[in-house]
Amino acid sequence: MLFKNLISIISIMETFYTPTKINIASLKPKTSFSQLTEREKRYVYHLYRASQYGIPIIASQVSEESEKLIRNLVNFFTYTDSRDVLIIFNDIGEQFLNYVAMVFFNNGNYKSFGDSKFIPRISKEKFMGIINHFRPELTVKFLLIIDKIYSLNDNEKYLGMPPNNQTEYFKGDFDIESIDTINKFMKKNDIEPWNTRCEKLESTYTIKIASEVGLQNDFAEVKDGKMISVRYGDYNRHLSNVTSELELASQYVENDEQKKMLKHYINHFRFGKIEDHKLAQKSWVKDVNPVVEMNMGFIENYRDPDGTRAEFQSFVSIVNKKESLKYEKLVSIAPMLLTKLPWDNKFEREVFKKPNFTSLEIISFVGSGIPAGINIPNYYEIREKVGFKNVTLANVTACSLKNSYGSNDFLSEEDNILFSKHFMKTWDIHVAGHELLGHGSGKLYYSPIEGFNTHYNKGDTYSSIFGSLSSAYEECKAECVGLLSTTWKEMHKIFESPIENYNEVVTVSFLSMIKMGINSLTMYDPKNKVWKQAHSHARFVILNALREIPDFISLIYDNNDLEISIDKSKILTKGVEKINELVEKLQIYKSVADFESGEKLFNKYSEITNEYVLIKKIVESKQKPRTKIIQPTLVINKFNKIDIIEYDDSIHSAINSYVKNYIMI
Repeated sequence: MLFKNLISIISIMETFYTPTKINIASLKPKTSFSQLTEREKRYVYHLYRASQYGIPIIASQVSEESEKLIRNLVNFFTYTDSRDVLIIFNDIGEQFLNYVAMVFFNNGNYKSFGDSKFIPRISKEKFMGIINHFRPELTVKFLLIIDKIYSLNDNEKYLGMPPNNQTEYFKGDFDIESIDTINKFMKKNDIEPWNTRCEKLESTYTIKIASEVGLQNDFAEVKDGKMISVRYGDYNRHLSNVTSELELASQYVENDEQKKMLKHYINHFRFGKIEDHKLAQKSWVKDVNPVVEMNMGFIENYRDPDGTRAEFQSFVSIVNKKESLKYEKLVSIAPMLLTKLPWDNKFEREVFKKPNFTSLEIISFVGSGIPAGINIPNYYEIREKVGFKNVTLANVTACSLKNSYGSNDFLSEEDNILFSKHFMKTWDIHVAGHELLGHGSGKLYYSPIEGFNTHYNKGDTYSSIFGSLSSAYEECKAECVGLLSTTWKEMHKIFESPIENYNEVVTVSFLSMIKMGINSLTMYDPKNKVWKQAHSHARFVILNALREIPDFISLIYDNNDLEISIDKSKILTKGVEKINELVEKLQIYKSVADFESGEKLFNKYSEITNEYVLIKKIVESKQKPRTKIIQPTLVINKFNKIDIIEYDDSIHSAINSYVKNYIMI
């Protein structure tokens, strides 16, 4: 019994240790960058620097120690060669470098995919020994945070809802009730939460709004004599540098729409008003087919346990005109494809505003993680009245597919062959359908609709109604549509998939979704009974919906391995029928703000049975590390021209590139 408990403890700890090996791939946009004019290169350069100034903001949104940890490590490696660490400290040095790279890749000490904390695989003493050997003058700075680096108290293991999890969006003695108090105050005072975080000190709540300039302090009394303070100026030092670089970038814009866009961005970051960011997004949507594509702000709300506050994110890229042609063709037939979705047209927008859909070569992506595609803006009123854009991050996807998404674990030999042959094509179609038609479809009702008892009221948003479930729910809808889109022959034609491969590509699509649903179990926290990643939760829901089909999915497993197989003859009949049934309900409940029914549906398909407990152990024992992306560096050379520096796929380049990209202030 004692031995089993020891094994269990070791297994649990392994979850939080830095991986012994990190899969690394480097972006290679130099060829595309070299084709830009000098003016365009200047534009990219200043946008790149504006993005880099946002890194400390992201770190501050992760954990109390993350920003200091990153600054200290950047300082350390500014004057220390990572190769020397490896030469002198061997295996200990290797694990130290792995930890540093993980911190840099995630912009903090929590994984961007799964939100679990990671700690060094070496002791505190060995960690500090390396610091003391190379940079003894940094010893005190590291000692101030070393305990936090290694701490794994129960409420520090994962990002999530306080008080049982770590979050920087609610600092202090917060619980669900106090968060609800804050939310009601913000709604009453028309404060949208995107660029906010909250702090509680004794009897005062402070709503901190990100801005360069501190504007006002408004107080309002709440029950039990507590006060709420609204304070501007959060992240002011960093946002001051962001706006300075945006002002420089505005000298090199391609057109008047970009000039207006940057002006609105500057006003937003300077004064903290969400309305200015919305104006920036309107101009961004109207800036069709630019040479250089960018977007920035407090964009995605995946990490806020309440599901409404957003993480800073910024990307700078070059549009791949040739690759974008197929996405333009897809957009041209999107209105027809939308009619293939199962819900009644009263739950669809009256007019589909055709978006700009482009393939991008990413130069810089600043965030906790890098996605395969993006559909923004997230403001519903802009999507409804102005439109939105879709982008696919082509060079990121090419690198990322070296990870477990592209692996053929848990498949038979026959299905392995199919998977290896068609996965890339399947993934391209799926991501396009997911972004354009998944996130780009459906309407919200802000007035009563016959036959339903719920609707959105003034001041409500989808995120505010669906709360912490909103991200997983929306991703589930988009994943369903992405899966369905792989069964549409029109999609195969656009993506140049030969018709004779149709059945095999569709088979790989369903196998891939089922496999991802199984692998998603690694993102479930059994102790707190919560999912730590929205896409993973979404895919698990789809898996369980498909498992309702009799004799469709077979899972054969023992204590060590698992094999997934499906009855291929049922994919285009029962399989498609089940996904249509699921996504129709998801859209209708979303359209009419019926959170109660949506949550009930989601909970039904989220149940972790004893079978899944066993399968989870198998999956975790065979889990492969996700591929981490090295990004290039932009510099001004001695001839006052902009150069781009690319890197190889090594741990040393991972550290060196981050240090060169990080702007110390």
